[in-house]
Amino acid sequence: MKKACILLHFGTPEGLGRKSKKVGSQRKTLGRTRVELVMAAVSLRKGNTRLPPEVNRVLYVRNLPFNISSEEMYDIFGKYGAIRQIRIGTSKETRGTAFVVYEDIYDAKTAVDHLSGFNVANRYLIVLYYQQSKISKKVDLKKKEDELARMQEKYGLRS
Repeated sequence: MKKACILLHFGTPEGLGRKSKKVGSQRKTLGRTRVELVMAAVSLRKGNTRLPPEVNRVLYVRNLPFNISSEEMYDIFGKYGAIRQIRIGTSKETRGTAFVVYEDIYDAKTAVDHLSGFNVANRYLIVLYYQQSKISKKVDLKKKEDELARMQEKYGLRS
């Protein structure tokens, strides 16, 4: 069994952008571009973890106080990373809900981890990842219910 470890050389200008791989007692040098080094540093910063498929940058927040302002939302959610957009529900059906869009997927994951169950004005937040498939299923169900009601009316069937 061979042991392998990766070493990055930053000590000298010649070593910048060079990556060496040590296999057993031999050392092989592999050329790397500056972009690859930056990407490696970013992945190291994020813990190089693979995220579940439902994780995305868009969060769906439920159980918000009806009178919460956008500034308060930015204060609460902005602690976990740069926010691209916040949409707060204003109609009768969407009051108490919001969509929060982060710039980075890892910031969104951190926000979900820390803010699920967070108490705001004596209400516990429900923070979920937005899933288009679930929303489209609800819309399809509504269309099918409307079609069923139309068919029942057409043929005189009422249950």
